[in-house]
Amino acid sequence: MKTIKIVGLVFLIVGLIFAIMGTNEYITSKQKIDERIYTEAVITRIERDHSSHNDGEILHDVFIQIEVEGKIIESKLNTYNSGMKVNDTISVYYYSDNLEYVYEVGSDEAMLLFPIIGGVFAIIGAIFLFSKKAQ
Repeated sequence: MKTIKIVGLVFLIVGLIFAIMGTNEYITSKQKIDERIYTEAVITRIERDHSSHNDGEILHDVFIQIEVEGKIIESKLNTYNSGMKVNDTISVYYYSDNLEYVYEVGSDEAMLLFPIIGGVFAIIGAIFLFSKKAQ
């Protein structure tokens, strides 16, 4: 029974960390919504990343061009999906103080996965920790 309590505690702690950090990131992102500059971008190239740190999983780096104050700037997009193709036009946003990071419109909703998964882990942990069978 003691093992179930330890597993429950680990699930609860990990779940709370995910939930708190994910919620904080989402709220921070939404608070800066007024600072976003929306534009269209053209995908210029998609590179496969075969780095050793990703356990053989093939990752992709997506490079785009956007026009900022009359200048064409190339930047790396923060996301990739299999439907992306070179020369596609996509909707993006960026912050004027940091052109290094450009985000696809709608990508911040994916951040909601962290607090949701964290909540599920925390609930499972609480069930294990406080169930009568674990005591």
